[in-house]
Amino acid sequence: MGGPHQLTAQQCKHMETQGFVVLPSLVPASTVNLLLECVDKVQAETSTGFASGWPRFADSSPEYSVVAQMYSFRPILARVEQLIGGPAQCTGGEMLDKAAVAPKDHPGTAVAGHRGNWDIQWHQDTGIYVDALSPEDPPRHRLEGPPPVYNTTNNELSRNVSVRVALDDQPAVKGPLCVYPASHTQHHDREQWRKQYSDDHGVMIEQASGDVLFYRPLTMHRSDRVADGTPG
Repeated sequence: MGGPHQLTAQQCKHMETQGFVVLPSLVPASTVNLLLECVDKVQAETSTGFASGWPRFADSSPEYSVVAQMYSFRPILARVEQLIGGPAQCTGGEMLDKAAVAPKDHPGTAVAGHRGNWDIQWHQDTGIYVDALSPEDPPRHRLEGPPPVYNTTNNELSRNVSVRVALDDQPAVKGPLCVYPASHTQHHDREQWRKQYSDDHGVMIEQASGDVLFYRPLTMHRSDRVADGTPG
């Protein structure tokens, strides 16, 4: 381990024991700029903001072509394959666009479609995009719009890997992801966890533009709102 596009033994160990690992500057600035151009274009042309199912099949829409290329971006994909021990398949994704503005403050602009600012409490990612849902096993909740989401209840996603690419710098004031180390080994009761760890903020992952966070979906994570007055 440790060759081209490979995690080192130490990084693999950290992922195994802690449930996450951060690789700085993995996506070059030139690629990040192309992604930002894509984001700006899509955001300017939509009236509803970014859908939760941000392009599951990105290559089906020309405006998402740059995002589709990221699904086969070897510096990321090779490391995911290393972590899961075989070929990887992207099941879906989200575009998280937090800003310290409220849509009502910007009527008639692209920001009017923006979902605005938010925080989120401790949780594990237990849902996975699927082609269809069985009527006998409906989801406990649905994300807005297709595709449907199947919600797991045990450790079905323990081998999966989530990849978080920072397009902008994510210092503390911008509400970056916080993770709780070594929480990925089992499916926790969300409400019980939130009560027990309500005062524990976890480890804040302050990503710079181009940094990539790899983490297990079952790693407990949370985030704060963007601080008032924060530009960008």
